[in-house]
Amino acid sequence: MELEIREMRDAEAHEALVLSKKAFGLLEGTFIPKPKTGIVAVFDDKIVGGVFYKIATYGKKKLGTIDFIFVDPSVHGKGVGKQLYEYAVIFLWEQGCDALAAIVRDDNIASWGIFVNGGFVRAGLPKLARLLGLSGIAKMFLTTYGVSIGYECYIALPGREETLIYEKSASSAGQILAYITINLSIVAFLLFVIEHGLSFLAASLFVFSSCVLTGYTGTLLSKHKWRFRLVAGGAGICLLGIITMLVFKVFCFIPLVGNWYPHKYENSPHFKRDMAINAIFVWAYLLALSAITIITDTFTPFLTYVSYIASILLIIRCIPFDPATSYGGGRVFQWNKLVYGIFAAASVSIIVLVQLSING
Repeated sequence: MELEIREMRDAEAHEALVLSKKAFGLLEGTFIPKPKTGIVAVFDDKIVGGVFYKIATYGKKKLGTIDFIFVDPSVHGKGVGKQLYEYAVIFLWEQGCDALAAIVRDDNIASWGIFVNGGFVRAGLPKLARLLGLSGIAKMFLTTYGVSIGYECYIALPGREETLIYEKSASSAGQILAYITINLSIVAFLLFVIEHGLSFLAASLFVFSSCVLTGYTGTLLSKHKWRFRLVAGGAGICLLGIITMLVFKVFCFIPLVGNWYPHKYENSPHFKRDMAINAIFVWAYLLALSAITIITDTFTPFLTYVSYIASILLIIRCIPFDPATSYGGGRVFQWNKLVYGIFAAASVSIIVLVQLSING
C-alpha cells in the first residue's frame, strides 16, 4: 500500500496529536495544542506523519501558517517529511493565501533545510510588520510564534522574486543592539521589585554585551561564516513575565533569545559540533561570572548583580528542551550529552556555592 497524504479528518485529530507528541518528545510535545486543521500522511491505515496549520486574516492579508511538521520516528529518512511539506505548501496556496509562514525553532537544522530550500526566508519583526501591519504583529503574539521561546518565523510570498526582497537580513551590529536594548527594557521592569536599580541595569548591560562578545569568540574556531540574530519568538511569554512583575511584584525575568548562527545550515555532526562549541564558550563564561561572589571579598551591588544575573542565565541554559532549548543548552545536549552533563553539574554546583556565599 502506498503512502497517502491528505487533509486530516476530525476523528483523526487525537491520533495525530498523540503522534506529534511522540515525535517531538514528552516535554516539547506538552506544548502542542489539539489541532483543528491539519494534513496527515497515512500508511496501512495508520497515521505516520502530519502537518498542523492555521489560516488567519491580518488586515487585508490572508496568512497560512505551518505550526508543526512531524513524522513517526519509525519512518524517518524515507522522505515523508518532505512530501508533507510540499503537499501543505500547495494546499495553502490553493486556499488563496497572500503569504505563507512557518514557525521553526532556531536550532532545528532539519526544518531549516526543508523551508529554506523550498523558497522560505527568515523574517524578523520589522519584516513581518511590513507584511502584516502592527495589528497583525499583535495577533502573531497570540499564536505559536508568540509563546514559543526561541522560534523564528519563515515566510514565502507568491513569487520567488517577491520573497527574495525579504531575504536580506539585518546586520549583526543592528541585531546585537536590538537584542541588548530589548532585554534591558525587560530588565527595567525589575526596578519595581529590587533595590539598587542602576547597579542592576549596569550589571545587565555588562552581562548581555559580554556574552555576545564571548559567543563571537567561539565562532572564530569554526570555518563557517556567522551572524548574530535576535529571535523574537516567545515575545508573548516575555510580556507575560513583565505583567507578572508589575502586578504581583515578584521576580519573573524571561529574556528574548539572541545568538550567533551560521549563514548556511548543514545536517551533519561537524555542524552540530560547531554550534555546541559556540554555546560552550558562553556557558563557561557564565560559570566564571557566577563565581565572582565566591572568589572576591568585595560585595558591591554591581558585582553581586552580575553574579545573580549570570546564575539566572545558567539555570536557563541547563534546560535542554523547550521552552528553554534555544538559550544554548540544547546545542550542547544535542551534540554530546556527557559534555552537557558536566556543564550542567558545574552550573548547579556554582549556583549553590554562590547562594551560600551571599547568604553566609
